[in-house]
Amino acid sequence: MTPTDEIKQRIDIIDLIQEYIQLKPAGVNFKARCPFHNEKTPSFIASPEKQIWHCFGCGKGGDVFTFLQEIEGLEFAEALKILAQKAGIKLQYTEPGAQSYKNRLWKLNSEIAGFWQKNLWDNKGNQEVKDYLLQRKLSSETIKDFSLGYASADWHEATNYLKKQGYSDKEIFQAGVSAQSEKTKDFYDRFRNRIIFPIKDLQGNVVAFGGRVFEQREERGKSEAKYLNSPQTAIYNKSLVLYGLDKSKLEIKKKDYVILVEGYLDLISVYQAGTKNAVASSGTALTPEQVRILKRYTDNLMISFDADEAGRHAAQRGVEVALKEDMNIKIIELKDFKDPDECIKNDPNKWLTAIKQAKHFVDYYFDQVFNYYDLKRADHKKKAIDILLKFIAKLPNVIDQTHYLQKLAKDTDMPEEILRDLIKKKKATPSVNINDETETSAKKVKTDKKLIISQRVFALVIKNPNYLKVLIDNLEPDLIRSELLQGLYKLMVNYYNLNQSFDLEDFKKSLQESAYVNEVDKLTLLGENEFADWEEGSIQHELINNINYLKKDDLTARLNKITEAIKISEKDGDENRLNILSQEFNRISQELKNIK
Repeated sequence: MTPTDEIKQRIDIIDLIQEYIQLKPAGVNFKARCPFHNEKTPSFIASPEKQIWHCFGCGKGGDVFTFLQEIEGLEFAEALKILAQKAGIKLQYTEPGAQSYKNRLWKLNSEIAGFWQKNLWDNKGNQEVKDYLLQRKLSSETIKDFSLGYASADWHEATNYLKKQGYSDKEIFQAGVSAQSEKTKDFYDRFRNRIIFPIKDLQGNVVAFGGRVFEQREERGKSEAKYLNSPQTAIYNKSLVLYGLDKSKLEIKKKDYVILVEGYLDLISVYQAGTKNAVASSGTALTPEQVRILKRYTDNLMISFDADEAGRHAAQRGVEVALKEDMNIKIIELKDFKDPDECIKNDPNKWLTAIKQAKHFVDYYFDQVFNYYDLKRADHKKKAIDILLKFIAKLPNVIDQTHYLQKLAKDTDMPEEILRDLIKKKKATPSVNINDETETSAKKVKTDKKLIISQRVFALVIKNPNYLKVLIDNLEPDLIRSELLQGLYKLMVNYYNLNQSFDLEDFKKSLQESAYVNEVDKLTLLGENEFADWEEGSIQHELINNINYLKKDDLTARLNKITEAIKISEKDGDENRLNILSQEFNRISQELKNIK
């Protein structure tokens, strides 16, 4: 048995997928909204019997390896290594010294993170840094748990250390640990005189660093930035990473909500206070990709950003991004404190109370606006209504919209009908998400529909093999959208003609190409999901309807081509060709009418 086969035997695909998204039973299978594209109706199916998954919305699917590769953005070798560890299988490498480029960078980051951590704890000259962290009421256990470290003010300490470990200047630079002088082209340490916060991916690999300056000073006539983060690298895409998610993902899933805070120290304080279902945005604005990652674990988001103007703007941007991904959003309000870290240092119970009192984001903005504007003044009332209608217009649910329109009407003493007319003008045009798998062109939609219909036809027949003869008698292979399905159909016809019956498992054994086996498994999933409880009459009706759709689509396309050819013949005055085309047009038109 190969290592991949052994891993598949030991790791249940349902258990693996449930580490990332919430699955719900659907007959013999499990169902969920797909984590790989934006959808409201679940089309992601996982089969415990076949140990496969497939999304009938975006078309992605496979086994435990392909799922991990897709969800984590890994190469096969990386997924193999992770799953082997989960399964307790020791992999034997033919070249033990060989490592992938990403593995090399992960190892480099891990080594320098360990160096900086040791520098914080073992270097007596850095006692002041350690005291500073302890004075911020972080325990030694928490500091070690998050692998915090310290990079000294030396310009080459980290670079020299890593070169002694066998890393090249190029590798250190590509990992983002060093920077390069534009003038001299010499390399120097990117992080100096900074408390180091290692940033990890979902598997716990160190992919980047955040550095908070310890003592504010000037370098080359300029004040150092308070925070400095790693640049984008081969292993770090800041749009995809959330600080602390490697630690909090299971707790988020367990509690079914996530708390989003703004900074590294906020996250660590929140975690230490017992709210371990939290993440931080790592110094960047919240991105749609980050929200989609969070949606693997929960649909419920609580935001707690700094109480200053910048924090409020960041929270508002976060709300708008999360709304587009259909998250349920609340705001944690810290009235007497600037951020969660300060609140927790003052009294952890006040933080826990603030979470319990978190408000729906529209309620929060109602309070903010009404506290600022004087509704007795007509100009203020107009401005307040204008601001709040913009938020209400963005609500995806009509019930929520109605609720807050009624509230706004009552609070401002305005007729609800007038507010409804105003909101119609303010409703934003839905933005197109470039990462959404859904195409908007009519041509693509029609093409996809043909593929979907073709898949449904075969799923029906595989689920109900006694209808294969109906399919063979009524559908030509050329009318099928997919070349893979065309090939599979021909094999099914050959098998049926040879055996005068159709046994699915025996048919699968006769298939020599894995692509056909995988396609049969996918179609079986679709059949189990869509047609499990259908009665005989409904099945036959659906099959004939789908076959007729494919026929009509083909005939309509042929008529369109003939119409164009007729126009050209009329223009050229080619009477003979025009006569032939007209006869063909009439024949196909009659054939189209005969389809019921």
